[in-house]
Formats: sequence, C-alpha cells, structure tokens
Amino acid sequence: MRKVYFIRHGDVETPGGESFCLGAADFPLSAAGRARSVLLCPGFESWGVSEVFCSPLSRARETAALMGAEGIALPGLAEAGQGDWDGLPFSEIRERWPELYAARGRDRSLRPPGAEEPESVLERFSRAVEDALACTRGDIAVVTHREVLRLFLGRALGMAPEAAARLELQYGSVTRLDWADGSWALSSRAGHRPHPELLPALCGKLLAANVPEKVAAHCRAVAREALRLVCAMALAGVYPDEFAVSAGALLHDIARTEPEHAARGAALLETIGYPAIAAIVRQHHGLDDPERLDEAAVVFLADKLIQGTKYVGIEARFAASRDRCTTPEALEAHGRQLGQARALAKRINLLCRREVVV
Repeated sequence: MRKVYFIRHGDVETPGGESFCLGAADFPLSAAGRARSVLLCPGFESWGVSEVFCSPLSRARETAALMGAEGIALPGLAEAGQGDWDGLPFSEIRERWPELYAARGRDRSLRPPGAEEPESVLERFSRAVEDALACTRGDIAVVTHREVLRLFLGRALGMAPEAAARLELQYGSVTRLDWADGSWALSSRAGHRPHPELLPALCGKLLAANVPEKVAAHCRAVAREALRLVCAMALAGVYPDEFAVSAGALLHDIARTEPEHAARGAALLETIGYPAIAAIVRQHHGLDDPERLDEAAVVFLADKLIQGTKYVGIEARFAASRDRCTTPEALEAHGRQLGQARALAKRINLLCRREVVV
C-alpha cells in the first residue's frame, strides 16, 4: 500500500482582496496563504514521502516550497480552466453573465462559457497522478487545486458528482488516500487542515515567509526578553503561559512590513486559527487592560525594552521612536504606550522585589 497526500494550495492574493474565479489564471499566495503553507511543515516532515509533485501554477509551487519541498511540476495537476470567466472578479462575472451566474449558484454542474470539460480535466489529472506513482517508490505528496481534486476524489471514491462537488477542501488542507491493488481508499477526513502548536521553530518559518531577516531577528530578541520576564515572575509566584508568551513575542511583528501591523498581524493569526496568540500580537501596540499582568502585558513590555536586537530599556526605546511621531494622534499613542510600559515595569519590579526591568 502507498499513501498519497493531496494538498490544496494556500490562500491566494487577488487585486484589492476581491473574490476571483480561479482556474488557469496565475495568482500568488497571500500572507495567509504563505502562513497556511508553513503550517503544513510539521505534518510534511513526519510523512516521509519520497517525492512531492505540484501544479505548475505559482500558488501551488509556492505552497510546496514553503512546506519545505522541491516540488516537481506536472502540467496535468493544474486547476480546471474556467473559460471566459477565468481570472475575472466575480463582481464582473455577475454583471456580464447574470442569468448563468445565478443558475450556477443553484447547479454547480453548469460551466462557464469555454470552460475545460470535466472529463478532460479528470483524464489529464488522473494521468499525472499515475505518472507520479509510476516514477517513484514509497509515499508521495501532490500539491494541487480544489476543482480538479474534487473531480478526482469523486471518481476515485465512487462518489456521486453532486456529493463530490460539495467536498470541503479548504486552502491549505490535506486529504490522504491509500493506493493498493489498483484502487483508492480514503484514510482520513477529506480536507483536513493541520493546526500544529506554534513552537519556536515553526514560528521562525512563519516569520521567514513574511518578513525580512532584520525583523525576524528583532522578534527573536523580544522573545528572549519576554521569557526572561516570565522566569522572574515565576520565581515570585506568578506564572504566565510561557508557550503563549514565546509564540506571541516571536510573531508580534509578523506583519511588520504592512501599515497598522499590530492589527494586521493579529488578523493573519486569527485567519489561520490562532486567536489566543492573535490577541497577544494585537496588543503589542497598546494593552486592552493595562492592569492585567498577563501574557499580552509581558510581550508588550519586552518589545518596549528592545531596540533592534539589543536591550536598551524603556526610556531609550521611546526616545528613539518619538521623532517618528508626526501627527497628534501618533504622539498621543506614543505617550500612552510609554505610560503603560513604565507602569508595567514598576509592577514587575515590585512583584519580584528587585529591578528586573531597568
């Protein structure tokens, strides 16, 4: 028996974030798509596959690379072509083909004008999978797309077309089939999305996929300082969750290259399924409740003690950033964060009965 892991690529970046008809049109991964691809790494590393094959479209090739694989591109694994609708926003499709668009919402078997025939799609996809199996030994992984995979799973598992069309194959999901004696069997839930623990090595890969190394180095320095604070607090009888602190500190600047990066980083982590860490990241520019000495407070304070990769202390850190505040709103936020940082430092020093923060 051989195992074949079928993977749908990560989330796609589209102009203006609008919903597009995705077929042969070549769109890259979004930040969430890159992150979701990295979340496949722990599982991929445990599968022990001999080879990874992928669609030639960039969203599939990027997913394979972020998993840690050198994917072999096979044209037959590409998404089903959507004809005249391919690469268009659904808002435009709705205007140009209103009747067909509405009818297709009720009956998914209706195809866009000029779309690739399902039998043709199924034939070339099945042939590509057979070729991948024939030229390898052991288990393999296939990074591909939703519609072609639905068609293939429907035939391989003997499903009715309507049932196959309803398969929930989300971005970054895995469907494992077992191949033996010329037949396929589903060995796990179709479209399973991995949700690994955000350990430091995985956080490092998430950072590498989204920010420059200079930012990642800062995040690592903040994480070290945050864990130093956790240890000092534990000796005084207060025990923040060190794993949440570590992940929150490592990922606090995961969206550093974007405007409003605290909120954008939190939204990214929410999207990929880590709301508790998202709450920590969102608060590193201002605490919801400055009176709470929790994980968010620890990460907030650690960030305010580190400039670049060096410990400089609160006053030096805020003095260096004040000149960048060019509006009254920015100056107000700067002053509010400075006040919160000073108050937290005082509370931790009183708790620990020594100058943990200087």
